[in-house]
Amino acid sequence: MATILVVDDERMICDLLRATFCRHGHEVLTATGGEEGFELFKQRRPNVTLLDLLMPGLSGIDVLKKIRSVDQQAKVLILTGRGTDKQESQAQALGVTGFLKKGLALDVIADALYAALSTPESGASSACPDQRA
Repeated sequence: MATILVVDDERMICDLLRATFCRHGHEVLTATGGEEGFELFKQRRPNVTLLDLLMPGLSGIDVLKKIRSVDQQAKVLILTGRGTDKQESQAQALGVTGFLKKGLALDVIADALYAALSTPESGASSACPDQRA
């Protein structure tokens, strides 16, 4: 199974996605801030990162830039509720894997994540841990 990193300042979103993907045997790491998310990315190199675009402090675009500085091929899905066209253009220029709107059904988010996972890439796989990252 895959390692998935969820970076979102809304703890409820992190917890919901964690529970959903853990049930399918994936390891899910969560971070409620950009700096914490980038540190987890560097330490664990997840197979896919779900990244909120609008966060206080380090924005999703800033986190994506940092991710690209260490891994040009990392799979990153932007998950946002209020992103602007300019922000989406910036993310596309940085090679984002895809965009998802908050409020989509979980199966739509899962389908996008599994589509990203189905493309070749190396990365660690493991079972879902009992503790939060």
